[in-house]
Amino acid sequence: MNTAAVIDDLRRAESLLEIDRLEAAREILARILAEQPDLYEAQCLAARANMAPGRYSMMLLHAEAAIAVEPGMDWAHRLRAIALRHSLQYDASVAAARTAVRIAPDAWQSHTTLTDSLLMFTTTAELREAHDAAKRARELAPEQPSAHITMARVYSAVADHRRARECQQTALSLDPENTIARHNLAVNQLAQGKLAAAGRQLASVIAANPHHPLFQHNTSVAANVWVWRRADHAAFAWAAAAVLALRWPGSLADHVGAAVLAAVQVIGLVTAYRRLPAGMRHLVRAAPSRHAKRRILAYGCVAAPTSALVLHAVAMNPVITGIAGAAAVPAFGCVIFAAARLRSRAVAAVIGFFRRWRFRLFVLR
Repeated sequence: MNTAAVIDDLRRAESLLEIDRLEAAREILARILAEQPDLYEAQCLAARANMAPGRYSMMLLHAEAAIAVEPGMDWAHRLRAIALRHSLQYDASVAAARTAVRIAPDAWQSHTTLTDSLLMFTTTAELREAHDAAKRARELAPEQPSAHITMARVYSAVADHRRARECQQTALSLDPENTIARHNLAVNQLAQGKLAAAGRQLASVIAANPHHPLFQHNTSVAANVWVWRRADHAAFAWAAAAVLALRWPGSLADHVGAAVLAAVQVIGLVTAYRRLPAGMRHLVRAAPSRHAKRRILAYGCVAAPTSALVLHAVAMNPVITGIAGAAAVPAFGCVIFAAARLRSRAVAAVIGFFRRWRFRLFVLR
């Protein structure tokens, strides 16, 4: 293979990587490396082409092969740091990223890589260093969206969603089509409970990158969160009706209250569903995959309290009253599930509050 052909193949592989055609890029790079295993750029691009779940060991091998060829170049050390981080070797990842910074202190990419590696730790010292590295990356390349995206990750790590959102918006002002910034903004909205807004962002991201595994995963997560949130609403609506039934059993207030709550629940469910973008509605309707069996339970936790609530509202004869009583058993179980999830969200909110203020008091000083 002559030099011109190799260069053409490298540029073609690079173009394929830009559009997430990883397998096609790997095929081209494998042909090049079969003839020229000591080609630094080909080894680095091969490492990038293996930057995917289940392939990080291959990414690490290619990064280390590139380092063996050119130990004084920062790119391969950055790739090695990324591969080690995804392989859960966090200390080694930080060491590799620090090597990249030492080799190229004025390269903003080295500082963003170091930030991502340090964010695997939660101590004040590591958070401070991560913040300083992200800040340095922004100083070196304020025009680069990725530098602002990295700073957003620092703020997201300490549950400072407002500042994270501002950084993502800055990145989008520099590059409105940046899918990473749009995806991360959607994740930020998801963490704040803004499910419809997150769904719209994720739907647009998936439309632009239909094969990206992380984008697909988080869109599915957003659909799951939406179903579980509807399950919580249904459970608490039934619980409110149950309180009325215990206070005024069989009375007009009991049935009217249950009817009002049933109407609010059903109308709210339909309205929330209609507000979702088409892609999210499809995911909510779709049968759960083998990786999302918990959604079957979520569907049940929507259906059981809603059905029990409607039956209780129309229970005007002994037969329907008996059916409503039987339906109350799974509905009560759904209330217990909903209370446990509410408790978990409350605990997470408290932890996020303390992490945010610890960061402000001891890192941003």
